[in-house]
Amino acid sequence: MPSADPSTSGILQGISLTGCNGLTVLAGTAATCAASAVDQCDIFDGGVVALAGMTGEFNIVDTTPTPGNPSVCLASASVEVFLTRDGTLMPANIGGMTFSPGTYVHPSAVLIPASTDVYLDAGGDPNAVFIFKMGTTLTTGAGVNIVLQNGAVPENVHWLLGSALTTGADNLLVGTILTGTAVTIGANTQICGDIIAQSAVTCSGVCNIGPGQVGCPISDVRQ
Repeated sequence: MPSADPSTSGILQGISLTGCNGLTVLAGTAATCAASAVDQCDIFDGGVVALAGMTGEFNIVDTTPTPGNPSVCLASASVEVFLTRDGTLMPANIGGMTFSPGTYVHPSAVLIPASTDVYLDAGGDPNAVFIFKMGTTLTTGAGVNIVLQNGAVPENVHWLLGSALTTGADNLLVGTILTGTAVTIGANTQICGDIIAQSAVTCSGVCNIGPGQVGCPISDVRQ
């Protein structure tokens, strides 16, 4: 499978968020659970805040810690999304690729096609950080997995999208997701991490979001 090695200039650029504690899902506008039955949009290790209100029923699985400040959190996330970062240029299609720790950038849209995986290889370092910055969108097809290898952990994976994330059905994604606009999550998708969207967050069907759920971290799914 193809692999990408980072530029050393991008490795040390971390993510700094303020006011986001206790917020597993934060939507600058609305949050929608479109699942057909109750308790099918499960939120772990935190709560859901939507500044323009919620539609449908989100199930808060764990005891919700004291929430942070949503307005401050959105502002700090916006800074991170639009911050200019040095890093290794990644292709527009990253399906099947293996990434070493570092910062990866693309000026516009990135795709992970259906039924392909992306591998994040920490090389035995549990503190290894992965940052993926897209100028506009990240779109995933159905059946996509982000696979953690050799000590990689979800809390050290960050996706910074200038506009939107749209996933297909049956995805397994990991990391903190910050978007400049919306997040639309396909049915039966698991996200091991937090979501902070400047506009709407929509679960199109059954979804599980948060780092504290069964199956997180995901390790070597198809190997």
